[in-house]
Amino acid sequence: MKYSSCRFMSLMLCAFVLLFGANANAQVEIHMRLQAGQGLYLEYHVPSHLTQLRFDKDGPWAQKIRASWRAVDDCARIDGDELKLKPHCRVARFFVPASVDKVRGYPAAFPMAKALYVHTSNYQLDSHSGENRYLLVAPYLAYEGQVMEGNARFTSPAQTSFPILFSTQALSSEDGVLSYIDESLSPAYVARIQEVSRGTIRYLSKAMPKARFSMPIIAAANVPHPGAVGFDGDAGNVLRLSLFNWPSDYTPEGKKTISDFVGHEFSHRFQKRDEVDIYPLSRMIHEGGGEYLRWHTALQLGWMTQEEAALDLDEALNRCLAGVEQKAWTALSRATIVGRQLEYRCGLAAYVFGLAARKNTGSGITNVAKFYAHIQEGVRPSFFDAIECGERVDCHPRWLPQLFESANSMAKVWDDFFQETGLARRVAPNQAQKDMMIKKAFSSLMIEDCGESSTFEANDGLIIDDLKSCKQLKAQMKVVGVEGHAIFGNAQALPALLSRCQQSGRVTVQFASHESLQLSCKTPFVLNSDFYASDMRKLLKALH
Repeated sequence: MKYSSCRFMSLMLCAFVLLFGANANAQVEIHMRLQAGQGLYLEYHVPSHLTQLRFDKDGPWAQKIRASWRAVDDCARIDGDELKLKPHCRVARFFVPASVDKVRGYPAAFPMAKALYVHTSNYQLDSHSGENRYLLVAPYLAYEGQVMEGNARFTSPAQTSFPILFSTQALSSEDGVLSYIDESLSPAYVARIQEVSRGTIRYLSKAMPKARFSMPIIAAANVPHPGAVGFDGDAGNVLRLSLFNWPSDYTPEGKKTISDFVGHEFSHRFQKRDEVDIYPLSRMIHEGGGEYLRWHTALQLGWMTQEEAALDLDEALNRCLAGVEQKAWTALSRATIVGRQLEYRCGLAAYVFGLAARKNTGSGITNVAKFYAHIQEGVRPSFFDAIECGERVDCHPRWLPQLFESANSMAKVWDDFFQETGLARRVAPNQAQKDMMIKKAFSSLMIEDCGESSTFEANDGLIIDDLKSCKQLKAQMKVVGVEGHAIFGNAQALPALLSRCQQSGRVTVQFASHESLQLSCKTPFVLNSDFYASDMRKLLKALH
């Protein structure tokens, strides 16, 4: 991968080739200029015959993303999914503030220390406006495998979107890998990011030889966030690794989090997300597959011991069961699946246990590799067949259809599966799982008070998100206790909450500010009572 640049004297030539050589018929110019530490200055240059345009990304979540954009003058406004200009105005000007609130999907302007991650899907206008062309302005611009200094003007292919990194810090190029690395990240964590990314690429390139892997631009930063230490990312051509409130101390917990996060995002590069969008279970296939490839690679390369891999899998399975709530997968709403990250958790369990129960010869990873190879060849194989049967024509998948397509309770299907295979056994919940259940119970309390639930998890409590319709709860309140017991790490918290709600229909919660509130809890809690621990010896033998 070459490091390319457009400097002052060659800039006009670059602009001419990229703009006019690509498509001279584009009708709308979208100008984006980095305002360091603040966000983006955005302009839509519109032909005279257009006064009303529609955004390509529409619906309530897209509108929520655009709600923070501020008009610079009175020439234009955003009305729902439409951009409206006054009759004699040809330029719509807005300021887009940098924000860690990505809402859903790719973020619009995500802060990355001395850089800003932008995805054009949030700005693109639909095809009735003609093709969109972009003028980007920043000291350094990174997109589609290249870096440019200064300005870059180009036309994107029709009806496509892409990530861009606007930066005031130069990118590095080592071993053909372009990287933006936040200088505040400790060298130990940077080294771990590099080790896991390169190790994942080497291993999966051999395990999935037909995968069309292309090296992304890596962008990693320590990002201030109102919640606890955490992470968020995207696996596009600019691969975003956002590490929230990341400590400088190199700890075993931090090392594992980095390994899991980076391994998952780089595993996605071997899947090709758009090519599984044709499947009804596309998100489960994609995110669950990313988790499986991450889990399998870490185990093969020694980044996890067998005991750690078992705990990792058990955590996913048990969170899956808690999130599904004794229901069938087909009875869950998309909001429930996404909000509880069930495509990750149920997905990892489905891949691992489904492959362990497969009826064909060959290793489990081979089934996955062949599934993606067929997709890349333009074939649409059955996902269930691919996992449980491989290429055996005399085989019919048994468990995955029951888990994801039947009207049976997913918990009942899992229990039948483990009873028959012996790949996991029932166990009592540990404290981490009790904390998971009390967080879920508080979510029900919050829905009663606010109509919806959204929190940031801290080490010792839950921080209330900015919701508009709450009766008693307010943004940034930090819940640290329930009925006088610490909300996390306390064996008495969950029984106390359940007992009080059953007796009086109200429960007292305590906040870090030393205030307390009584919240209604009239809605019965549906808490998971089924917890499992996998038999790793038997499982690894079945996966081999």
